[in-house]
Amino acid sequence: MIRGAVTIGFLHPGQWQACFANSLNEMMFYDATTSNRIVGNPDHRFGLLGNEATATQIPAGRNKLARVVLDESESEWLFIVDADMGFAPDTVDRLIATADRYTRPVVGGLAFAHKSDGSGPFFARRYRAVPTLYRMWETDDEVGFVQNMYISQTNVCEIPSTVASCPTGAIRGDMKNKSVAVNEEKCMYCGNCYTVCPSMPIADPDNDGISIWVGGKVSNARSAPMFSKLAIPFLPNNPPRWPEVVHAVKNIIEVYATHARKHERIGEWINRVGWERFFSLTGIPFTDQHIDDFDLATETFRTSAQFKWR
Repeated sequence: MIRGAVTIGFLHPGQWQACFANSLNEMMFYDATTSNRIVGNPDHRFGLLGNEATATQIPAGRNKLARVVLDESESEWLFIVDADMGFAPDTVDRLIATADRYTRPVVGGLAFAHKSDGSGPFFARRYRAVPTLYRMWETDDEVGFVQNMYISQTNVCEIPSTVASCPTGAIRGDMKNKSVAVNEEKCMYCGNCYTVCPSMPIADPDNDGISIWVGGKVSNARSAPMFSKLAIPFLPNNPPRWPEVVHAVKNIIEVYATHARKHERIGEWINRVGWERFFSLTGIPFTDQHIDDFDLATETFRTSAQFKWR
């Protein structure tokens, strides 16, 4: 990976808008005379990456851009932009200055659209810039979306939902600052609040890691739902490619594909061969961190979504 290198990825319907072409040219000239993030390094093969896509192909097209950058390029950053947008020459530099590879690995800028604002003198059309952010709007007889014209950094998450997400009651509303406060003595770092509010300040770049859990199953098909179980307690958090995590997951999947029966899920395979055999085949060391010492009400909690009729 080339530190600081950037790939500009974009989708287009077979043609570019003039504003995009002019912005791209200016950005390339700016980069060539300043940071050389996009051009200037002979080992950087994917400075510019464009794919043709229709409106229905946009999600798959963007996924393809990300896959090429992660698997085939040496870029540290991917800047995704639409081929009908204009942007400043230093946009990439400003986004990277805002980002952090641990706490803010994904950042974005507000996009604005030009909307007609009626006619001016001598029948000239007038336009105004409006953000492409929307919020629900409901009246007595209509429900829809309206543009959110006033954006505040404090209005990122719903405070009641964030408070209710904490299983230990460690989060309380801070109405004075229109935010929340976290009692660190009660917080068990489960991350549940992060699922409803990604801006929660719980990231710890020096100590955060990644654990791998396997064998979980939600559906009732063929057998009851199953809880996931811990396979690897800790792996380093090394964005943007997470090499240790990729290696560990590929190892588990390859061992599973080699030894499982046809149509057998990974949890079903582990239950058939046993967890001792799973750790032996995958080469994952078994440590004291794998031992679940939670012993409260294990016989009375309902752990299945299936019902037995008498």
